[in-house]
Amino acid sequence: MNWTAARTARIRIAPNVLNMAMRAPAMTANAASLDLLSRGRIEPGPGAGVFWDAITTMGMPRRAQRQAIDALSEAIDIIHATWGNGDAQGRGAWLLRRYHHLDGMRPGPPAAHPMPIWLGAHKPRMLRLTGQKADAWTAALGRIQDRDQRQAASALIDQPISVRNDMDHRSKQMSKMTKSDLGSVAAADGQAGPHGKRERLIAAAAQMIYRHGVEKTTLADIAAAAEVPLGNVYYYFKTKNDLVQAVVKTHLAEASTTLTAVEAAREAPRERLKALFSALAGQSEMIPWYGCPHGSLCQELAKRADGLGPAADLMIITVDWAARQFDAIGRRDAYDLAVQVIARYQGTALLTSTLHDPDLMTRETLRVAQWIDTLLPSECATSDLNTNRIPAMCGASQFRVERHG
Repeated sequence: MNWTAARTARIRIAPNVLNMAMRAPAMTANAASLDLLSRGRIEPGPGAGVFWDAITTMGMPRRAQRQAIDALSEAIDIIHATWGNGDAQGRGAWLLRRYHHLDGMRPGPPAAHPMPIWLGAHKPRMLRLTGQKADAWTAALGRIQDRDQRQAASALIDQPISVRNDMDHRSKQMSKMTKSDLGSVAAADGQAGPHGKRERLIAAAAQMIYRHGVEKTTLADIAAAAEVPLGNVYYYFKTKNDLVQAVVKTHLAEASTTLTAVEAAREAPRERLKALFSALAGQSEMIPWYGCPHGSLCQELAKRADGLGPAADLMIITVDWAARQFDAIGRRDAYDLAVQVIARYQGTALLTSTLHDPDLMTRETLRVAQWIDTLLPSECATSDLNTNRIPAMCGASQFRVERHG
């Protein structure tokens, strides 16, 4: 590619393909440097990998087809993150995946033009991945020859695009609002600016606890990830529990910000509920590997003797908010429906992580949206939101979830 770029001036150059089973995605993303040198003529084409007997002789792990495609999907995320601007605090790119990860890499350099990602695909899973994450499709002429085959392949590519566009339409404004606020949560907790050690410790703890769990994550691990000397940790947090509490507070602030953003972006309660489920489903690209960030934390802390009680509020505020939206629709079973919709999300998140299948969450998001649209008002459609209770003649329970035990 370097030689071709140096010897030409007008043609665009795309590899067919870069075998990601043998390459680090962040290094592949450095094609941006060649794009600069060639004045915007490079277009990457990553591939999942074939000829595994040969690949394993070079010291690379053998992967089943499904694993190879999942790893390619992660590699595309890594490439995009490497081309980005880092996290909300400008500290670099952080992504934790099953096969690939970035631990604070400084992004860049920026390419000379928005580089499209080409994928060569002819089987259903790769065709769907093309629709989900690629910008262009390379069709193998030897395998997709007639019009019917091209139409069938195009339909598989277009399927996730229509789902993605629908979800983006529902949550676009909410996402813009919440992403800009993520870096300010810890600062509001009373220490330094967004680049302070305390904020780095909380951010690192949140990621490592999500990936490894509270019990397996040590203060030394967190300090190393945050690039803070271990001795300095105790200046900000006397114990590990104190740091876990700060992580819980951060999650609570993020949840509150998300609910506020959804409410501001949507007037109709049905649209708010659909946007909430979509936002929850899309809050972490690691759900297929580690489950819901809030649900997994609550589940682990619930088993501890101390319980770290505030974690339960992560569920309480979301169920309570959803109940208010169902009440606004006119449902006297608002609380029960709120529990049902959050339970559907948490249950799907569990299955998605257990089976490592992100399509489960995508499909459930659409089913929940359709279900919400079918709900009709109950006979009794008024409520007193100031007291968090539907009037007694409707026979509904309190909206506010009470903590037991």
